[in-house]
Amino acid sequence: MRYATKINHKNPGDFVTIGWKVRAGGNGNKPIELAKSQCDTEENAYNYTLSKEWDESFWEYLKPLGQLVRLYDDGIIANYSISNIKTNEVMIMLRVSKPRKHIRAIILQQKEKKLLLQRLDNQISRFQVCALCGQCHSLCEYSAYSSLEIKKYEIDESKCTNCFKCIKKPCIAIKAFKITRSK
Repeated sequence: MRYATKINHKNPGDFVTIGWKVRAGGNGNKPIELAKSQCDTEENAYNYTLSKEWDESFWEYLKPLGQLVRLYDDGIIANYSISNIKTNEVMIMLRVSKPRKHIRAIILQQKEKKLLLQRLDNQISRFQVCALCGQCHSLCEYSAYSSLEIKKYEIDESKCTNCFKCIKKPCIAIKAFKITRSK
């Protein structure tokens, strides 16, 4: 938006959603498809394969979904849960194989399951293409995101209220990749 305003674009909003495709790059990442499949043996389990190399910042992208709790992590395999911060109900169980870039998510919450799954998909996609554009940072009323000068996506759990405002707004980098891919 700052760039669109700086060049005096007549409609900065259109530039972000349409014109930014030319500037798309997502930290040098290539356009991605979310590699996801439903598990054959368990109805509420989903398998994801990351296209981006694994790094520990992955966990930061899951924090807006709820309280993230590490159950086990030996550096290769990690098991985490995500709980509703209001009810403490475990909503998602995650098993991550870091070298294989594989995630298995079991959705335990049946109420609004589809919405929860969409939010999880969204955050996994954000991890893969994040360009540190500052959109999530600017949407947060509680200053839960780290300063943009740090050049890192980081959330202060003590400030995050899991209001989902940062998740509901479509990611600019994901939108740019979709526009680029469709042409």
